Amino acid sequence: GCFALGVLAMYAPKIPTCSTSSTNNYFGLASYGDAVNAILSSSMFDSRKTEAITLLKRDGDHDYYSAIIAAVGSDMFDSRKVQVIKTLSEK
Repeated sequence: GCFALGVLAMYAPKIPTCSTSSTNNYFGLASYGDAVNAILSSSMFDSRKTEAITLLKRDGDHDYYSAIIAAVGSDMFDSRKVQVIKTLSEK
């Protein structure tokens, strides 16, 4: 069940947990809050989460926030996720 997956997740972060939030729920309708939530609920290190949230534009459109959520949900290293967010936010 969820407990077993949670215990395994501590040792193998790529194993899915029983989280109710899914990055796929926001595509097409994503907002700033959805992007922040995706970052905060991700497996990124705390310092990377803070950096990522700092880089977010507050006036982005739905496509921008969907792209951010997709990057955060990807299997890239945290540093690459932050770099993608930085690149998307500069455009």
